[in-house]
Order: sequence, then C-alpha cells, then structure tokens
Amino acid sequence: MKKIRITIERKLQMGFAALIILFILNGVISVIVLQNNKSKAARISNDTEPSIKALDDFKLLLIQSKMLTTNWVYLRSKEDDKQDLKTLHENTYPTFKKNLTKIVARWEDTTQAAKINKLTKSFEALLDVEKEIMNSLNSFEAYEDPMMKLDAESKIEETVLPQTAEMIAGLDKIKEIKMKEKREAEDSLEESTAFLTGTIVTLGIILVIISLGIALYLGSSITKPIIYIKNVVNNLGKGKLEEVKDYGRNDEIGDMVHSVNNLVQGLRYTSEFARNVGNSNFESDFNVLSEHDELGLALISMRDNLKKAAEEDKRRAWATNGLAEIGGILRSNYNTSEELYDNVLRFVVKYLHVNQGGLYEIIEDDGNKHLELRSCYAYERKKFQEKRIEIGEGLLGQCVLENDKILLTDIPPSYVAITSGLGEATPSCILIAPLKVVDNCVGVIELASFHVLEEHEIAFVEKISESIASTLSTIKINERTKKLLEDSQVQSEQLRSQEEEMRQNMEELHATQEEMQRKQADMEQKLKQALQNEKVLVEKLQMLESVNNN
Repeated sequence: MKKIRITIERKLQMGFAALIILFILNGVISVIVLQNNKSKAARISNDTEPSIKALDDFKLLLIQSKMLTTNWVYLRSKEDDKQDLKTLHENTYPTFKKNLTKIVARWEDTTQAAKINKLTKSFEALLDVEKEIMNSLNSFEAYEDPMMKLDAESKIEETVLPQTAEMIAGLDKIKEIKMKEKREAEDSLEESTAFLTGTIVTLGIILVIISLGIALYLGSSITKPIIYIKNVVNNLGKGKLEEVKDYGRNDEIGDMVHSVNNLVQGLRYTSEFARNVGNSNFESDFNVLSEHDELGLALISMRDNLKKAAEEDKRRAWATNGLAEIGGILRSNYNTSEELYDNVLRFVVKYLHVNQGGLYEIIEDDGNKHLELRSCYAYERKKFQEKRIEIGEGLLGQCVLENDKILLTDIPPSYVAITSGLGEATPSCILIAPLKVVDNCVGVIELASFHVLEEHEIAFVEKISESIASTLSTIKINERTKKLLEDSQVQSEQLRSQEEEMRQNMEELHATQEEMQRKQADMEQKLKQALQNEKVLVEKLQMLESVNNN
C-alpha cells in the first residue's frame, strides 16, 4: 500500500491539532471523573452511612428491648424500666420502623432488604411475646403467683434472649456488608481522585513534551537530516556500510533517505553473500541487483565452483571416514564370527542410510559350494532368517558366478522376493557386491534402499567389500586352524587316556605276579614241611618195625 505523503507544513498542523485534542481530552476526563466522584460521595452520605446508623439503632433497640423485658420479669419495682419498655413498644419502634423502611427502599441489594424485612417481622413477633409477659406480670400480686412468674421467666430464657441474639447476629452480618460497601465506595472515590490527578499530570507532561518536540522539530527538521545524510554518504565512499536513520518522513528528505538506504542494503547483501560463501555456506541465495550487476554475477559463479569442489571433498572425507570405521570394526575382537558379521552389516546399512541388508558367505560342503545367509539387518533391527542359495541361483548366485557387482534401479513389485531374499518390500534400488580377495569370491553383500545409491556410495561399497572379504578369509583360516588344533588336542587327550590305562594294567599285572610268587613260596614251604613230616613218620615206622622184629 502506498504511503501517504505528508509535507512539513502538514506535520506542524497535525502537531498543534494534537495539542488541542489533548487539552479537550483533559477537560472531558476531568468533568467525567468529578461527576462520578460527586455521585459516589452523595451515595455514601445519603445511603450508606444512614443505613449503617439505622442498623446500629436497630441493634440498640433490640438490646434495650431485651434488657427492659428482663428487668420487667426480675425487677418488679423498677417502674422506670417498665415505662421505658411501654414507650419502646408504642412510640420508639413505630417511628424507627418508618425511617428504616424509607432507608431500605433505597437499597439496590434486594437480598439484604429482604433480610431486614424479615428481621423486623421477627422483632415484631418478639414484641408480641414481650407484651404477653407485660400483661401477665402487670401487678404485684402477679409476681407472687409462681406459675405466672415461671412462665414469664421461661419466655425470657427460651424466646427473648435467643431470638434477640439471633437477630443481633443477622444485623451484624448486614452491617458488615454495608461497611464493606462503604469501604469499596471510599476506595473507588479515592482511586478516581488519584486517576484524575495522574491524568492531569500525565497530560500536562505530554503537552510539555509535544510542545518541546514541535519547537525542536522546527529548528532541525531540515538542516540536521541533510547534514546527517551527507556524513553517511561520505562514510559510504570510504567503504563503511551505514544505513541512514529512517524517520518515517515522506517528503524530499525521506526520498533521499530511502535511496541511500537501498544502496547500502544492496552492498550489504552482496558482502553478506560473499561472507557466507567464504564460510562454506553454498546454499545461500543471491539476487543480482540488475542484469548489469557484474559483481553479483561473478559471486554466483564463484559460489557454484566452490560448492562443486566442497561436495567432492565431502564425498572423499565421507569415504575415508567410512573406511576407517569399518577397519576399526574388522580389527576388533569378537567372541563369535556372527557378532562380527552383525556389526559389519549394521554399520554398512546405517552409514549408507539404506533400509535393508544381507551378508552371505560361501560355504563348501562335501565339495559343493553354496551361499549361506550369515547376517540380516532391516529397519535398524537384526533379522533372524535362515537362507541357503545355490551358486548361480538368482541375483546372488549370478553375482558369485560373474564376480562383479549388480545394480538394479527399476524393480517390479514381485521381483524382490524372488531374487533378493530380503522380504516382500519393493525397494527402489538393489546393490549386490561380491566379497573377493584377489578375484577369489568368499561371499556377497546385498543392500536394498528406497532411494537410488549414488556413484560414490557404490564405489564405497566396492572398496569396503575387499576389506570385509579379507577379514572373512582370515576368519575362515583361523576357524580351520582352530578346528585342527582342537582335533589335535582331542587326539592327544585320547593318547594320554590310553597311556594311563596301560600303566594301570601294568601295575595290576605286576601285583598279580607278586601274588603268584608269594603263593608259590608258600606252597614250597608247605611241601618242604610235608616232606619233613613224612620223613619223620618213616623213621618212626622203621623204628617201630625194628622193635617188633626184636
């Protein structure tokens, strides 16, 4: 929207008009506030204060009625009190009720007015009870009647005293509300007075400030801005980009300010663009000042060249960092080869920001080779799948035969489940790279992504495939060596077991031989003893025979 052009003369007229409006506003506010204060003061003096006084009189009337009625019962000789009680019934209360009715009629709070009316009716009922007491004890002989005296005392204790206390409490609550209304009215009156004082002072200060502003404006509205613009232009010639203060003027001086500021902003925008390019912010946009802006066109060309070089450096750094990280993973110690495969595949999937990945190893079984899935990773989770693929079967088997990568970007919806084995999702790109060591394929890595892999990412996969293949080959050799070592240890253990068994058999044989030798010695000893015994027996027989012969 086009800004309205205001001349200096028109600005002065508007300034004096503002002063006049402030004077009028000050007078109007003062009259309104004074009238409001007058109304509030009249309400306090004519309504609130008489109401409070009437409530106090009502309370005093209740107390006098209670006291005089009690004296009528208990002090039969107090004729002055009896006369006062009669006067209260006949004159004082009717006059008070008439005045109270006029005051309550002016109340805006109908709820409180209803409460007062209820209290007056209660008091009138109480007066009827008092009249009954007065009529029952209207002579000295009546005081001598115990039943009448007891009845009057009961009415005092059960009716007059409690009802009087209840009505006094009700009057106190209503008085408290009226006192609160009075305080609020007084506070409002005080606030209005303070507001009027503050308004008068504020408007007076504003009037003084505006008057001084007009005087200063008259003295410097032309000379000072021109001198200021001249100094800014001189600094601009020295290379200092300083904008002219915009006073919001829409005259000739305002036009000069806008022209100089447009020039400064254009030069500042150019320098900011050059600074962003110097800080490697190649996404910064730049709009040339015109088709003849040679500096701007040169800066855009410089930005494009630097952006291209920076992207190449970024890709090289990305590949170098990835190779270093995968090298660290491959050099780490793992309890099992499956843990290594999982960590390697997890890194590759996350580093390339692909969705799925699989790592296959060539297994030789009875002279036949096949691919076996060693690790599967998809959507930041390890997948547990069992898969065996024969050499030459599908894309994976074809990759082993050709010993070269396979890249697919146009994939039918049902093609991935048949060829890749990564599931039912349909990726936008599938990369299958062989894991080979000096043209010897030891496995295959398969990656599926919903975005097409760039050339530097494919080259990175081929590069790390060599490192992964070398590690897989080393793991195979180590596992084979470990198996041979374990077989050797088993055979050695078996030999040690057989040797121990032979040693035990020899010890048992030696013990058997010693037992046989011991038994043989015993037999020989027994035989010798038997021979000796036989020899003795023969000698005895010979002797006996000789004796018989003699």
